[in-house]
Amino acid sequence: MRSTLVVLLSLLVLMACQKQVSQDNPQLSPADISGKTWVWQGSYLGNGDQVTPEEPNKFILVLEPDDQLSIKTDCNQGGGPLMIDDNKFVIGLYRLTRAYCGDDSLDTLFQEHLARVDRWRLMNGDLMLQLVDQAGFMLFSEANH
Repeated sequence: MRSTLVVLLSLLVLMACQKQVSQDNPQLSPADISGKTWVWQGSYLGNGDQVTPEEPNKFILVLEPDDQLSIKTDCNQGGGPLMIDDNKFVIGLYRLTRAYCGDDSLDTLFQEHLARVDRWRLMNGDLMLQLVDQAGFMLFSEANH
């Protein structure tokens, strides 16, 4: 428990530092994250909870350069519209297959967290998708890096 709290606090401090860096860095733009494939490393919530997938490659976001999103969420896949600007990140209504991925799957939780995303930041090359009301964030690393 103590180590999880230390990790969470460290990530929150880094997130605060990144926010300042991003605001001071005018060259940070949606082009820095679009056209890339991102792998979910976990969600870190404001209440101290941490969710980490055992198989991150089952949870993928592909941010297409034409304002489209492709999603792989465990055994399901789909996509839909996406709006990214200098700090906003809004996923429109998307289509998704509805296969049952098993009782232990993080499929539903991953989708619930995505539905709550409203902002984005880059932190040391990783994509942080911040949840509404600063409820936490989802962390993604670029595929093949």
